[in-house]
Amino acid sequence: MPRPNLLIAASAAALLACAVGCTGEEPADAPHDGPLRLGGEVGTLCIPAGSSTEFTLGLDAVQNSTKADITVDSVRLIGADNATMVDGYLAPILDNTLIGAIPGWPPRQGATAAFDQKKTVPTTISAGKDANLVVHVKATAPAQIKAVEVTYTSDGKPLRVQNTTSLTIRNTCS
Repeated sequence: MPRPNLLIAASAAALLACAVGCTGEEPADAPHDGPLRLGGEVGTLCIPAGSSTEFTLGLDAVQNSTKADITVDSVRLIGADNATMVDGYLAPILDNTLIGAIPGWPPRQGATAAFDQKKTVPTTISAGKDANLVVHVKATAPAQIKAVEVTYTSDGKPLRVQNTTSLTIRNTCS
């Protein structure tokens, strides 16, 4: 079960996402076949592109609820249109705050300490620990990402999980 403080952080992030367009639709192909948890609320987030072509997606917490380390092997975008992933990272969650989904790379909105401690995927998430999944994306508006998928190894088995927040990048979000 997620720690209460992460639930608060995830709920706050979801409320921010809904402030710019929550639909409540779950991606049809969102599998979860193992112990690693990713994300929280189901919805769609719109990021205003402005003049940016690079974006920071750090809206999801990765939660290892097992008593063993889990290796995060890879990260990929699902259903990406006009968007490509540059790289994926796990960053610590400091002060119960996720880095967030924002225009620009690297992030500059108060996330420097956590971002500076990020580890490039593949990496390990320790038993019982949580981390902020951070994805560097290049995109041209309008763009869409249906989900982010994490492939990982737990107890010697390859598994995968997808988040439940879709992302759109538009010149303006209503």
